[in-house]
Amino acid sequence: PCCAGAECGARAHVGGAAAFGEQIDGLECPGFGEERSCCKALPAQKVLAYVEYALTHNREHLESLEPVAVEAERLLRETATSGGECADATEAMIRSRIQGVRSLATHSLGTLPAVKHALLSTLCRYCYSKEGDESTPKEMQAFQKVNVFSVLAQSVQEQIRQADEEVMLMMGHAGSHPCIPEYLSVLSTGSPVGGNTGTHTGLGAHTFEVMQAATDALEALSRWPAERRTRSESFRSEAAGHFDEDFFEFANQLFGAVVGPGARIAHQTQLLAMSIWGAFRKELGAGRSAVRLMWGPSAL
Repeated sequence: PCCAGAECGARAHVGGAAAFGEQIDGLECPGFGEERSCCKALPAQKVLAYVEYALTHNREHLESLEPVAVEAERLLRETATSGGECADATEAMIRSRIQGVRSLATHSLGTLPAVKHALLSTLCRYCYSKEGDESTPKEMQAFQKVNVFSVLAQSVQEQIRQADEEVMLMMGHAGSHPCIPEYLSVLSTGSPVGGNTGTHTGLGAHTFEVMQAATDALEALSRWPAERRTRSESFRSEAAGHFDEDFFEFANQLFGAVVGPGARIAHQTQLLAMSIWGAFRKELGAGRSAVRLMWGPSAL
C-alpha cells in the first residue's frame, strides 16, 4: 500500500526513508507479508488510539440505553393508572420499542469486537501486507458479523412498525385519534426501508444476497485508504503523514452502523414515553415540549 512489498524492506534501511520502517507499538499483525511497517508510526498510532477511544465511548453509550428503557417502563406504569381507553395502545407502542432497544443494545455490544478486528486488520493490511493482498478470511468474517447485525436492526424496526399498525387498527385509526401521537400517524404513511422486511431473522436467499453485497461494499471501503493513493502522486505523497484520516472515516462508518439503530430507537422511546405520560398530566405541565413534538401544537 505505502510501497511495494520488496521495496518496503529496502526503504526501511535507506537513510532518507527510515521512517517507513518504524515499528508501530501496539499493532500486532501476525501472518502479514512484511516484518517491518511501510507506514510512519505516528498516523498508525493515532488510528489505534482513536479505535480504543471509540470503543470505550460507544460501549458506554450502548450501556446507557438500559436506563432509558427502565425509565420508559416507569412512565408506562404511571400512565397505565390514568390512561383510560388509551392504556392498551400505550402499552403496545412503548413495549415494542423497549424490547427493540434492549435487543439492539445487546447485539451491538456483541458486535463491537468485530468492528475493532475489521479496523485493525485493515490497518495491518495497509501498513504490512504485500501489495495486492486481499482481505483476510477473519476480516471478511468481521464484515459479515456487522452485516448480520444490520439485518437484525432492520427486522427490529419492522417489528415496531407492525406493532404501531396493529395499535392503529385497534383504535380504529382513520386520520386522528387522541390515543395516537401525530408523530406515529405521519410515520405510518411511509414505507418500509431496505430490502429485508418481515419479523424473521432467518437468512433467506434474498437476505443472503443483500448481506453479501453489503459485505463486498465494506471490503471495498476498507481498501479505499490504499487504493486512493494510486490515483495520483500527490495522494501518494500525502499518505505518508495523513493516512489516518481515511481510517477515521472508515471507523465512523462501521461504528455508526452498529451503534446508530439502537440509539435512534432509544431516543424515540424516550420521547414517546415522556409525551404520552405528559399528555395525561396536562394540569401539571409535565412533558409539555414532548407532547407538542409528538402530538402537534393543538394537543396543548
